[in-house]
Formats: sequence, C-alpha cells, structure tokens
Amino acid sequence: MPNKTQEYLNLAQQTAKELTRHWENWTDYLTTASRLYKYSYQALAELKRKEDALIRQIYRYHAYHSLDDPHLTLEQSILCPPQNPLDAVEQRHHLRHINDAILSLPQKQAQRCYDYYYLGMQMQDIAEKEGITVASVSGCIKTALTTLQDRCNFFND
Repeated sequence: MPNKTQEYLNLAQQTAKELTRHWENWTDYLTTASRLYKYSYQALAELKRKEDALIRQIYRYHAYHSLDDPHLTLEQSILCPPQNPLDAVEQRHHLRHINDAILSLPQKQAQRCYDYYYLGMQMQDIAEKEGITVASVSGCIKTALTTLQDRCNFFND
C-alpha cells in the first residue's frame, strides 16, 4: 500500500501530464495562475521565451559549463577538494606566519607591498603618490618579497 507522499507524487505527475497534453489546457492553466499570482500570462510567456532562447544559445554555441551543473561534482571536487582538519590548521598556521612576516617588514616596504598586491595599484601610481621613481618602488617590492621568502621558509621547498 503506497504512503501519502507517494500518492501525492503520483497525483502531481498525473495532473502535470494532463495539463501539458494540449496547448489549450496549458494556456488556460497559465491564465488562471496569472490571475492568482502577480505575473500576467504575457509575463510568464516572455519568461518562457527567454528560457527557451537561453537553452538554444547553450546548445548552438556549446556554452554549457559542467562546473555550473550541481549534478557533475567530479570537476568541482578536483578543483575544490574538501579540506581535512589537519590541512585547515596548517593553512591557518602558514597564513599567520606570513602575516607576522609582513608586519615585521619596514613601514615603507609593507605599505608598498600592500598598495601593489592588495589594492592592485600600478607601480607608476605608487611612485607618483610617494614622489619617487618607479625603479625605487620596484626595487623596494622585490626586496620585501626576498625578505618574506627568507622569513617564511616554507616557500623554499
């Protein structure tokens, strides 16, 4: 004997088949639904046309990306592997170590690295802001990176 959930599921499937069997039944259903909800039949039809156009575009131009499909998890698991607790602790330790190394840099080096890497400023803009040459900014950032590499020995694998 089927349970209530199964009965409701069968009833919903049967109703959906009956509604979509003939075009007139479907348009009558959409008209009734549009009266009950805030969207008009024309708005629902326009949304359906847009959805169909998107499906055609994906098919024609092969614009389907498997990473967008929640059912294809293989590529997602390769690109974003789940982290085990040991990896999370190790990553936190490395980030704390890098942060401490950045904070121990001289003020100018730290500021220039922050402007260049975090704020995305061009070296030319940093040089103009501070009234120095681009070569000075470049040299300062390279020195800072060398210092960070020496202090954070896990970069030297």
